[in-house]
Amino acid sequence: MGLIFHKQDFSTRNREKRSKKTFVTGSNNLRIILLSILFLAMNKKFKNLFLAGALTLGLVGVAVSCTDYSKDIDELREENTELTSTIKDLQDKIKSGCVITDVKVTSEGLVITTSDGKTYNVTNGKDGAKGDKGDKGDKGDKGDTGATGEKGDKGDTGATGEKGDKGDTGATGAAGKDGGFYKPNADGYWYYYSSADAAGEKTDIKVLPVGTITAEIVDGKLVLNNVAGVEGGKVTLDIEKAVSSLVFIPQCYVDGVEGMTYSSMSYNALTSTKPDSKEETWTAAKVISYINPETVAEYHVSAAGVELDSTYTYSFDVKNVNFYTTTRAKASEDFTVTPTFESFKDGILKVKVAVTGTEATGDFISVVALKAVKKGIVVVSDYATLFRNNIVSPVIAWPTAVSKVSENLDKSDDAHFRRYIYEYDTEAFLKAKRVWSEGHDKIDEAHATCDTAVAYNQTLDLKTIVAAHQKGTKCSEISAEELAKYNLTWQFDLVKNYKIGSPVTDQADFATIKDGVFTPKVYNTAGQASIGRTPIVRVSLKNDKSVVAVAYIKVFIKSPAAPGSEIPTYELKPVDNDGKNLFTFTCADGVNVLYTTVEEMNVKIYNELGLSKDQFHALYNTFKSDAGKSDAENVGSTEDVKDPNTASEATHVIKWTLTADEIFALEAGKTVTHICQYYNKENPNLAVNVKLTATVDDLSALKVYNVTTAEYINEYWTAGFAQTIYNVAVPAAGSVDADKCIYNVDINASFNTVREGADKGKIKLNSKTNISGVEYFFCKDMLDIEKVGDVTVKFTLNTDATVLYADGVEIAKIDNTPSSTPWNVFTYLKNDKAKTLLNTGVMIVKIGAKGYVCGDKTTGRAVKLTFNGKDNEHFDALIKQPVTIGTESVDSFTDGVDFGKEGSYIDIAKVINPSDWRNYTFAANANYWQYYGPFVITFDLDAAEANLNGTWAKVPSTIELNQSAPKSNQISSNNKNDATTKTATVKEAAEYGYLTYCNNSVVVDKSFQIRVKAKVQYGWGTIVTDWITIDVNKTVGQK
Repeated sequence: MGLIFHKQDFSTRNREKRSKKTFVTGSNNLRIILLSILFLAMNKKFKNLFLAGALTLGLVGVAVSCTDYSKDIDELREENTELTSTIKDLQDKIKSGCVITDVKVTSEGLVITTSDGKTYNVTNGKDGAKGDKGDKGDKGDKGDTGATGEKGDKGDTGATGEKGDKGDTGATGAAGKDGGFYKPNADGYWYYYSSADAAGEKTDIKVLPVGTITAEIVDGKLVLNNVAGVEGGKVTLDIEKAVSSLVFIPQCYVDGVEGMTYSSMSYNALTSTKPDSKEETWTAAKVISYINPETVAEYHVSAAGVELDSTYTYSFDVKNVNFYTTTRAKASEDFTVTPTFESFKDGILKVKVAVTGTEATGDFISVVALKAVKKGIVVVSDYATLFRNNIVSPVIAWPTAVSKVSENLDKSDDAHFRRYIYEYDTEAFLKAKRVWSEGHDKIDEAHATCDTAVAYNQTLDLKTIVAAHQKGTKCSEISAEELAKYNLTWQFDLVKNYKIGSPVTDQADFATIKDGVFTPKVYNTAGQASIGRTPIVRVSLKNDKSVVAVAYIKVFIKSPAAPGSEIPTYELKPVDNDGKNLFTFTCADGVNVLYTTVEEMNVKIYNELGLSKDQFHALYNTFKSDAGKSDAENVGSTEDVKDPNTASEATHVIKWTLTADEIFALEAGKTVTHICQYYNKENPNLAVNVKLTATVDDLSALKVYNVTTAEYINEYWTAGFAQTIYNVAVPAAGSVDADKCIYNVDINASFNTVREGADKGKIKLNSKTNISGVEYFFCKDMLDIEKVGDVTVKFTLNTDATVLYADGVEIAKIDNTPSSTPWNVFTYLKNDKAKTLLNTGVMIVKIGAKGYVCGDKTTGRAVKLTFNGKDNEHFDALIKQPVTIGTESVDSFTDGVDFGKEGSYIDIAKVINPSDWRNYTFAANANYWQYYGPFVITFDLDAAEANLNGTWAKVPSTIELNQSAPKSNQISSNNKNDATTKTATVKEAAEYGYLTYCNNSVVVDKSFQIRVKAKVQYGWGTIVTDWITIDVNKTVGQK
């Protein structure tokens, strides 16, 4: 809530022009502000004096000015006294029990209504009366300049005067005097300030005169402040809206009377005598008990804007009224109906209804009316009766839909369980069988007396095979939700002392029940000794501690129904002679054997089953080696043998054998398993599985061998052992046989090799690994290569990765079959695809290797070889390009010589100046032309360039370059300027022809160079050269 100021001129001449002003507070909350504010705002002539003596309501308020504020304050004090009296009356009413039921804003103020119907008016302040004429004031200051007069007639044009001298600057005027103003102070009085810097002077005028009252509505309550005579000056009044009526919404009609329905269950509580014996009996109480779950009743609320909630007190007014249609009885003495608030929405009140006892019947009908009370306001609904849907003494039976796992015998839809433990129950589905039956010699006879069955290695959730039925011509099943509504729960207990069999044993010892789950046990331990046992389960349907119904379920514990059913498994850890549960590998031993211990056989099998060793092997008289469901569960082989460490012939242990190959094939450090089985020969379903587990020794040192750089021949590798280099066969002296220019490389040559003996030439591994039969292959990383130089390619491999294909064409292979050195040969093929990749100069193959431990590859014990680090599964080999072309001609041209003379032509062999992979030049070894050939050389003369003027550019048109035919001594030059041709005969023919030069025009004063590119075809494909530079000497005769 803020203070609102309205400027008003109080000067004498404007006093008569004052009028009532309205303004907006800017707040959306209903606020009541009773203010008496005197404000003089920064004007020594008191032009902005404002006095608000009004009551502001809601969003709109009224500000009224006055002629004499002292008198107005007196009048406002009188009005505040009247308001204080009104508020005191309100307080007295509220103390006597009334509440405010309504507050309305009017143009004149507030109208407050209390619950007794009386209204109180709180009105706005009135405009003050006109004040008396004031005393004559002091002489005023000089008035302002008067208004401009009317415009006169236009005068005659005067003579032009002479221009006057510029006047002197006038003196600065005196500083004006600060204006005075009034300001409210924290002590509640107005203070006068003669200037902004002056100290305030206290006046006798209060900011809020005595008796001024402020009011506001906060959280639905009217709060009045500054009320005289009240401690703290604050009065808080509740505001409630009255509820005019509650109208019941009927759920049914009972003999024409509106009613609400509720469910009920009646039963005679059961108590037992002689429990856990065949005389166990349950007796029903004579007094009927009732279970009445809560229902919900709904009522229309008539008053708009009313919010009913839990702060109201709700109750039912219960009456038993005469009813003459049928014979009825009064309600039971404990009959009560109790409502509890649930919700209120869209004008509908919902209450929960709890019923105790039974309603009236006979000559009376019970009716109830809802009463809602809050702070003296009482609202009562119309009356309604109650109608009970009753369930009488349910019985325990099979559910309509039941798990097939739990079901054992054929039943009708209304298959009730037996209610008596020793007597026959003619209404049960096993009406001709006693629960507590005795004298059975065969399993089938015992089975026939049982309600259901469960395998000894399974569990039975009893909650899934029981239901509560409402008896009738055809029983109806009570849902689990309904049972929960009646607060009914199941309880399952094993009946003790039911002792039968040979030897006689308590059947309760062969099962446990926890959370309604039945589990076959042998003295709390799972085992097949429970097979054929028939424990009895007592089922109770209970309401808290009260027993509503009882029945008995007899369970037959059986063996698995068919082969493949779950069989109990016992895990053992066999050991070797050193007591280690570990399979190890050596080349010397063909097998590795582990044995179970006698202790484990006793503790983990015999004792778990509750049988002696002799009893166990008499019952489970046959051994099956492989009982696992997969190869992973049948690793190695097993057999039942006599303990090799004892002299007793009657001691059984299990022998587990793995061959060296089986061990080597397993993952190092892995746990391996073999499941075997003992079973009854006459009844194979009567069986136990024995799961053997052991760890495989770490074979990583055997399965992976790293070839270190110490086993490399240093000179055969590039820097950092990045790659080895494969070259074509070295030619014999003077050899011209191109067929011998091939790639057949001994792969082992890059490594240390055995120097003598039968394995001479094989890779020599430094570690004592027993690795032999090393084989090489193309590593799968070749498949990731997509480009060789500028050539796009897709590599693939054959099955054993010894053949490499490029775009489907075989280009290389590895032969591991030679029976003597070289034992492992790499061959690069001489076809177009292979040649194209070769002449990129960067053709690399990635080669991996493997060997075999404890024998050759026929053993299958492969060892992976890595190179220069265990992560490098291959080494790189560069396929060296056989021939390279020189970049500078070994001969030169001379400008200006006669065409046909030396200097006008160069042997093409000297221009390309080739050398082989060893940098041996063809100039010094003429046979290389045939050994690496045949050669065909073609120059791209149209693209030739010269560096005249020091910059490479296309050869000028005055210079003619020509290539002559191979094996000819005839040369020619065509002059493009005059279309003439020069011809000449040189001394001898050139094998690959000549390159000629002729300048038809200008003298060359300085030597320069020409460069050309060539395409050189030879025995291993085509080389497209880069620039080949040829020197051109200046024109002859030039100094």
